[in-house]
Amino acid sequence: MANLEDWFFKFNVWSFSKHQLLNYCNRAYYYRYIGTALKSSPDFDVSKIKRLKGLNSKYVIQGSLVHEAIEDQITQHYLHRDINQESAKEKYLKRLNGFQATADDMILQYFNGEQKDPAFFETIRTSGVEMLDTFFKIVWPNLKPLEYLSHEKFDRFTIGQVPVTVKLDYITKNKDGGLVLSDWKTGKERKESNIQLGAYVLFAMNQYGKTADDIFSEIIYLGSSGKSRPYKFSSDQLDEIKEIVISDFEIMNASYEMDKFPPDPSPKKCINCQFATVCPDSQYKDQEEVPDDPLDPINDMLVDIN
Repeated sequence: MANLEDWFFKFNVWSFSKHQLLNYCNRAYYYRYIGTALKSSPDFDVSKIKRLKGLNSKYVIQGSLVHEAIEDQITQHYLHRDINQESAKEKYLKRLNGFQATADDMILQYFNGEQKDPAFFETIRTSGVEMLDTFFKIVWPNLKPLEYLSHEKFDRFTIGQVPVTVKLDYITKNKDGGLVLSDWKTGKERKESNIQLGAYVLFAMNQYGKTADDIFSEIIYLGSSGKSRPYKFSSDQLDEIKEIVISDFEIMNASYEMDKFPPDPSPKKCINCQFATVCPDSQYKDQEEVPDDPLDPINDMLVDIN
């Protein structure tokens, strides 16, 4: 029987990140959320799993740092201070330089033996600054007039008996009293799962006493000139999302034994997995045959993973 640390049960919640990783690879989910909570294991070194969990995929660095830089400036807005695009740019570049200097120890692919490519850092140095420019010149003018409510905060609520955690990029209120939920992405525009935004809407309904009709949600693509994709949810759609959350949580907690979380290996998946070097089924060494895909879902999800 799995011998778990007490803190596991305190933080045993559903999140969209967990949903994505569970559906991407059960074994990766096990290592990240159960393996790191074990007091000991006969199958692997728990301390090493914890170390690997702390690594960053090179494909999520840009997204994480862009989010951080924007978050800092929205905090200034909340404090009734002027936002400063140049300060956001400086923060982004300083943090990126730090990652580049410690790449072998802090970045997943280089930790796993991939050779460093200076051109990669130059590329995201340029594109990250461009995304910040898009945010402050195109996106922010539309958001600034709205009433601030919250940003980049972990919140918890329940769906049925399931504890759920969400982290919304920005929540505002328009002049008509409706809520606006804004989530920005740094990847290219593509078809997104509505489960994440649906969970955000369910949270907002619970937190602010609103109906779904009172809530406007949107995904803003900073890499596509700030294009916004709006979403509205019907009660039937929200009920389906509730069912997914409840079903996921049952699967997540039906067992805490590793063999109940089978691997789903492929070179493309494994090269970008934090646990590739410890998973006995990993195919990450075969990655020469399959080029890395910076738009792979596991990379995008890890920006907000918790």
